[in-house]
Amino acid sequence: MNQEHDIQQAIRTFRRWARDEDALVLDTETTGLYGQVWDVAALSLTTLEPRVVFVCQPEGAWEPKARELHAARLDEILQAPPAAKFRQTLATALQAVPLHSQVLTYGAEFDRAALLRTWPALRLPAFDCVMQAYAPLAGKWSESRGEWKWVSLQVACELEEVPVTGTLHTALGDAQLTVQLIQAVARRQLAGE
Repeated sequence: MNQEHDIQQAIRTFRRWARDEDALVLDTETTGLYGQVWDVAALSLTTLEPRVVFVCQPEGAWEPKARELHAARLDEILQAPPAAKFRQTLATALQAVPLHSQVLTYGAEFDRAALLRTWPALRLPAFDCVMQAYAPLAGKWSESRGEWKWVSLQVACELEEVPVTGTLHTALGDAQLTVQLIQAVARRQLAGE
């Protein structure tokens, strides 16, 4: 473990992302850890222009913890069009990301798996995980796993002094916070500057 090296590398990664005019920041909300997507937002990292924002009605059951977390929005979800109706809209937005660019998400493995559970035939571009890249900056090492521990988006924003508003746990709100986090880390000083 070389924390200073890993921190410098993380800052370089965030700077590269912040300069990428074609990068897309994506977030999803799901019916649980192994559930389906019901809320999606994808924004341009540089312009904050929404490319996709929708709420849909997922198939299948909700895990109790997710139902409780999103209880205030259940009526909205139950009145939304079915998820299948948004497949092509989402596919078009994701396929517009050039090969030299990335889809950035705070929890890439989780979001990829949830998208594929909801839309199994969806072709996904490469995803980069902002949560994993941020881990050295949080400074918590896991001896048992031999890697930097991940922290929640809320904790990462607090550490970077990004104001966390009441939009946590909405796809659009979390995507906007992820953009602000990327920009905040990209402004950090590198050694020797």
